[in-house]
Amino acid sequence: MTDILNFEKLKIRKMLKEKYEKYGKIKKEHKTGIEIFLTVIKFSHDYMQEKYDDPLEMIAPKSKTIDLFNDNEDYFQKALIKITDYWEIDFNNTNNLFCQFETIQDICVFVEKNHKAT
Repeated sequence: MTDILNFEKLKIRKMLKEKYEKYGKIKKEHKTGIEIFLTVIKFSHDYMQEKYDDPLEMIAPKSKTIDLFNDNEDYFQKALIKITDYWEIDFNNTNNLFCQFETIQDICVFVEKNHKAT
């Protein structure tokens, strides 16, 4: 099972690198923070009802999660599960998610504090 998750993670990292290398070379000390932001955007966009051609242009760190997910906590919870699985974070709290994570930045900060280094 771990091999499948690691393969999935490598596949996503490759896709993110190819898609966003137009923004230039990323310094090593910023790679994890940028990967966190990009994966939060990717998995959030996967479960949002409104789709964008380039989610990075439409979703900002200060974007309100309740607006992005049209107040649908089920979709938001699914996105959070994908994000926490990707970053190997144990997360079982499903109460008041929009209050816990009001913005995309709140999710990124949570991941930054709790992820296991890979």
